[in-house]
Amino acid sequence: RIGLAVMARVLQNLKRRPSPNTVFAVSTVQEEVGLRGAQTSSFQVKPDIGINLESGVAGDYPSASADEAQEKLGQGPAIFLHDSSMIPNLKLRDFVMEVAKRGKIPLQFNVLSGYGQDGAEIQRSYRGVPSINIAIPTRYLHTHTGVISRNDFDETVKLVTGVVLHLNDHTVEELRRFD
Repeated sequence: RIGLAVMARVLQNLKRRPSPNTVFAVSTVQEEVGLRGAQTSSFQVKPDIGINLESGVAGDYPSASADEAQEKLGQGPAIFLHDSSMIPNLKLRDFVMEVAKRGKIPLQFNVLSGYGQDGAEIQRSYRGVPSINIAIPTRYLHTHTGVISRNDFDETVKLVTGVVLHLNDHTVEELRRFD
């Protein structure tokens, strides 16, 4: 749900300041049972770049270990550097980090031994798509009482808006080159 809220806010921002690109906002289903929605939507849209918005596992509660999650509430959006389904495109990762740095947006990084994210299906789709998972740290994920930081939400909106606005034709081509 928080990913949808970020997506809606980013689209509102893009309405006021249009992107140089065509932007598709897609909501998927069945992530937990095989990333099915991401697979079908990726083949329908045929994206040049994939930005997957996630609820990240905040590991700042009693009994959580660093092996489970490294994100903490109030320290900004997170980029998944690895999970069992994907490693982000390194050029795209560096691009997102540069946008965050220029915008003074704090970033966290997460390395997970399990999980699977829709970004993996975007990455494998069509002809191979540079993709990244950007997450809003969420405490008590997958419960009816998930907790986020409003500041993390706002910084994630700012980051994703900035990334989309900086993706011009030349940058997209550079990110898509596998050399």
